[in-house]
Amino acid sequence: MIRHGVRYGIAAAAALLLAACSGQQVQLEIKARMEGQPAAGATVTVDGKEFGVTDGTGVLAKPITRNAGAEVEVLVSKELSGHHIKPWKTTFLIKLGKDGKVVERYAFEADLPVTRYFTVAVNEGGTPVTDATVKLNDKELGKTDAKGELVHEYTTLPPKGVTLTVSKSGYAAWQKSASVQAGERLQVALARRAVLTVTASSDEYGVRAGVPGVAVSIDGRPLGKTDDRGNYTYTYDGAPGRKAQVALSAPGYLPAEWKTAVVLEGQVSVQRAFAPATPRPIRVGVHRFVGNTPGADLKDVASQAESAVATHLFKASVFREVPVADLESEVKRL
Repeated sequence: MIRHGVRYGIAAAAALLLAACSGQQVQLEIKARMEGQPAAGATVTVDGKEFGVTDGTGVLAKPITRNAGAEVEVLVSKELSGHHIKPWKTTFLIKLGKDGKVVERYAFEADLPVTRYFTVAVNEGGTPVTDATVKLNDKELGKTDAKGELVHEYTTLPPKGVTLTVSKSGYAAWQKSASVQAGERLQVALARRAVLTVTASSDEYGVRAGVPGVAVSIDGRPLGKTDDRGNYTYTYDGAPGRKAQVALSAPGYLPAEWKTAVVLEGQVSVQRAFAPATPRPIRVGVHRFVGNTPGADLKDVASQAESAVATHLFKASVFREVPVADLESEVKRL
């Protein structure tokens, strides 16, 4: 009898030990939500192994087998184009109830934080443009990286759309107003800022000089006037490739008005030569007489030559005698 009882006790203990080692089934229920709505298609992993995917209502309910006191790790994640979704993670213990039995149901609500994003890719002729400033509705978002890209994360955008501006020194500014979708990649092609250089000159008696005060206008809009050297520079920040008409107005010169068509892109040079409408009179003066006989007194010869030249020159009305002091001053000025 005693041996039989011992054998029975050992068998019962072995059965309990076997049950403990094999674990017990418990129900695990996950409700995944994103922005207050059910998150269908979320992946659930338990202790590093895929457990399943939430259904259309964002729910996944399946049994797992664990021992009492076991720690269980649950991870819920989801991928969605144009969205950055932060995974939800928790751990829990398989507990014993008051009756000493394993608690059979474990339910969790997994709230997945989410942000949306779009990418601005800036290039010039296919080459990435770094350090370009990107603004959204006049608020700076940042600068493009070495790849010419800027990724902007957001929660919501105005339903009526946004205005994006991209700028960089030396380039024409780019702007677009539109509705931007999550995950959208906006390609921005920048072009070098157009610089218009106007040069007005005049060639009078073989001497070339700039013409100051020439009025410059573009498509009828006055821009300014040439400086003392006949130069004027205008920087155009609009869309590159625009066709425009440049007009020059030079009163007192021929032509008095002049126009030409240009394409506002890169470096644009406009050069125009003008001729005075009334040329300045040629001025000729006899300053002094010199000789090529060193040491000889030629005062009388010079006096006779001066008298003879004056007699013949002053027969013409275009010549007149000028006081010596005035002539000396004019020669020094030249």
